[in-house]
Amino acid sequence: MRSPHSVRTYLRAYFSSDAAPEGLADELRRTFDCPWIAGKHDFSTPVNSRYDVDVNNMLRVTLAPFFGKESEFKRIAEEYNVEFILEIVPELEANSAYPTPILSLDNDIIKFLYLSGVIHDLDLYV
Repeated sequence: MRSPHSVRTYLRAYFSSDAAPEGLADELRRTFDCPWIAGKHDFSTPVNSRYDVDVNNMLRVTLAPFFGKESEFKRIAEEYNVEFILEIVPELEANSAYPTPILSLDNDIIKFLYLSGVIHDLDLYV
């Protein structure tokens, strides 16, 4: 039986202006081997919604194209005035008999965030 809980993870390149910085989309696609989806104030990776009770497993899938390229995040953030955000969005069913997702971050994920300057954002819905 499927868990009533769900989690989505994805990475965003956020910019505050109404238009994307010139060349940012090409730079993201060229530097990181994954697709980027344009939004009004960001580019984001496809959403990983393949649920795993240990969210670190989901994060490793989301971050797979980026491991080993931590310095590129800092370079692109500075050059294009963008902020990279790792989004973690759990939706929990109240009073569920299923175990709730494990939301603590493992050391490899923390190390990646630290070295890359990527911040993480946890939006919890119950």
